[in-house]
Amino acid sequence: MKRLVIVAIALLLTGCAATHQVARDLTVMNDPGNFSLHIGSVENFSHRMDYRWENPAGKATVRQASSVTGGVATLEVRDAAGRLVHSKSLREQGSFVTSEGKPGTWRIGVILGRTTGSVTFEVRRNG
Repeated sequence: MKRLVIVAIALLLTGCAATHQVARDLTVMNDPGNFSLHIGSVENFSHRMDYRWENPAGKATVRQASSVTGGVATLEVRDAAGRLVHSKSLREQGSFVTSEGKPGTWRIGVILGRTTGSVTFEVRRNG
């Protein structure tokens, strides 16, 4: 029985490492009016990250500069009332202005589904 448990744990750990490699070089800056996130490298990685961010303005500028080569990577930004003001694939690069929202504590969500590549974006208050 003890041997079976050891084998099961070894298989579980091997399977996890093979399909969900840990993200490397995660850097998050979360200051009032300025939020940025960078993940240097992911391979076939699935995870959801949620952050609260103070935005004293009613709009923000989102700069997306990721290099996603596989899977799905989505950025969602919600205002203080919970209304979705920005939702885009992180495969899209460029600068985007969010819809008008309620100032206060905004939520930033990053959804990665079997993602390969690097993830980089910045959200700054606009106004």
